[in-house]
Amino acid sequence: MPNAFTYISPERASPTKAAWAGSQKQTTETGHAHDNKKAKWKFPPQRELWLLLALRGAGPEGAYGLAIKSKIEESSGGSETFSVGSLYTLLKRLRNKGYVDSYEGDSPGGGGTRQYYHLTEKGFETLRRVDDFLHCLQSGDFKI
Repeated sequence: MPNAFTYISPERASPTKAAWAGSQKQTTETGHAHDNKKAKWKFPPQRELWLLLALRGAGPEGAYGLAIKSKIEESSGGSETFSVGSLYTLLKRLRNKGYVDSYEGDSPGGGGTRQYYHLTEKGFETLRRVDDFLHCLQSGDFKI
């Protein structure tokens, strides 16, 4: 069975390839994603963040829900688990917030169709801000 995080046929490629390519660029001259942003930004809740990070790792084609669930559980050594119901509730919430989108694609093993989820530009921007936050937090520049 192909790995759902790496295999998807070119015919079903995600419409977010441009967003994916754009996410690889540095956002500002200083590298800080929050520069020149007037709106207050809020860190996403932990479980939503895990889903966003997993989707970034899935590449431009995205991944289907149960593969995302398995990847998070495997990567955490089993300390982070999701019921199927909470997984799809979180994915729906992320879609409503504009962080992810989805499209219907064929199942790699044949049979019915699956919903493949992928990051939107807003999702990439959120992760750039998270990356910037973590970088700043670990920079060692403590002001006392």
